[in-house]
Amino acid sequence: MNKKIFPTIFLVLFFLSAFGQFEHKTNAGQFGISVQVCNPTKDDIRLGWFNIPTESIDGFRLKDNSIGYGITALYNLDEQTTLRLGLNISQTHILEYKKEYNGGTYFDDSNNGRQTIYQISPGIIWKLPYKKLNLYGGFEGIVRFHGAFTMDLVYNDKDSTSGAITHQGEQITKIPKGNSYGIGGLFGFEYNFTKWFSVG
Repeated sequence: MNKKIFPTIFLVLFFLSAFGQFEHKTNAGQFGISVQVCNPTKDDIRLGWFNIPTESIDGFRLKDNSIGYGITALYNLDEQTTLRLGLNISQTHILEYKKEYNGGTYFDDSNNGRQTIYQISPGIIWKLPYKKLNLYGGFEGIVRFHGAFTMDLVYNDKDSTSGAITHQGEQITKIPKGNSYGIGGLFGFEYNFTKWFSVG
């Protein structure tokens, strides 16, 4: 599996969930905003080349340039209770490909999968503040709008000796869009470095 530096950075940011807020004291009536770059939400696609749970052992190279990002609005009802509304976008860009010689044939095949998922998540959390540290827990409702998943499979195989094309073609497959709903738990912490920046 080929690794890129940017997906690695995004994954680190996902675990850190670093965000800046306009104001960080927990006064009642205070409004704040956080911004996230994170590991994207993905559908469990079982289609063609993607129909294998562990992609790294299926014999093809994999490039995953997927990314997720979002914004969350926060409103403090009091020092312990905060309402939140999250808006997130996950963009899936997965490429599996094979470029190799095998049995007198040069295989130059690729399979490109693309999808966009939008999520709205209103919720509520309760905080246990201690100096600059806040522990929190709560729940959120989740509404996801799953865009159509498009798979573009391209074959361009040649005879390794003569260079003549032995297999060439393109197949485009789409899984229709849809919606999903659920409820999720929220647990975590945040440390307030300043009134406008925290890490959690």
